[in-house]
Amino acid sequence: VEVAAKRGVTPQQHCDEVAPRFLDTWRELGLGFGDAAAVHGFRRDFIRTTDPRHVEVVRKLWERIRARRPDDLYLATYQGWYCVGCEAFYTESQLKAGATAGEWLCATHEKPVAWVDKETSYFFRLSAYAEPLLAHIEAHPEFIQPEQYKNEVVSFLKGGLKDLSVSRTSFTWGIPVPDDPAHPGEAARHVMYVWFDALTNYLSNLGDPFATPPTPAIATYWPSVVHVIGKDILRFHAVYWPAFLLAAGLPLPRTVLCHGWWSIGGRKISKSIPATRVFPTALAGDLAGASSVPATGVDALRYFLLRETPLGNDGDLIYEGLIERYNADLANDLGNLINRSLTM
Repeated sequence: VEVAAKRGVTPQQHCDEVAPRFLDTWRELGLGFGDAAAVHGFRRDFIRTTDPRHVEVVRKLWERIRARRPDDLYLATYQGWYCVGCEAFYTESQLKAGATAGEWLCATHEKPVAWVDKETSYFFRLSAYAEPLLAHIEAHPEFIQPEQYKNEVVSFLKGGLKDLSVSRTSFTWGIPVPDDPAHPGEAARHVMYVWFDALTNYLSNLGDPFATPPTPAIATYWPSVVHVIGKDILRFHAVYWPAFLLAAGLPLPRTVLCHGWWSIGGRKISKSIPATRVFPTALAGDLAGASSVPATGVDALRYFLLRETPLGNDGDLIYEGLIERYNADLANDLGNLINRSLTM
């Protein structure tokens, strides 16, 4: 919303311009979707949260929770320090002191956070789900992997949960809360806040989980679904998302597989931080020795990212290390092995 306003376009127009860049990048890197035959009604896909099929599932999820557990969605007020990049609230103990008195910085983005004054929103009664989630983790040790992140979530849950704000009235970009009446003193009606909306993308991409009988793709794939995520969004995926599903009476995904960060000079690689912004297509092109991105460069880049750092750990992206790994493991070791095999 903020970026679109600065550019003088609508949020939808802004997203319509940005999304094709991701599509083009995935294609150049050989990340296939939409190119395989549909199985059980599902085709590998690139879905956006503005797609009508997604909006419909999000609305149904809200309505299901309200119907099953009416007290789990209620109106209250909130205020606090907010990071736009993380789309999350933080306490001062979770932030870094800024250069001026009273300024606080996000520990991840190293940018000032904004103070949000009291605003009325719908809250989700997250506090009711600490024990059910702990019981699920105990019964399903594969639910959060690797072990270090499971321990982190268990510790977070044992510390107690606070209810979660899941709507906004300060902007209109989002999915309106179903059947939300006008509230005195509010200029706009409530729209669902980002995490309730965005996390539901995992389900809406497969179809309607509330259909009778269930959508074939849901019945086929959901029991074995694995979410692959970065460590900075572990709480959203391993606490908030399964709590929403439990409230709606839906099964949880099989596994949340969490990886660490790639960094440059110890700072997280991020598209929102220019100093650590990396273009994977350019890296793959360099490895292939060409301006385009042939498969050899893509495969070499994939090999490096998987080989260099154990799953769950952080890794520093050092360009010389990338070249060294390419030469030592692929050009020399693998190349010699293939050459000797062919000779025999």
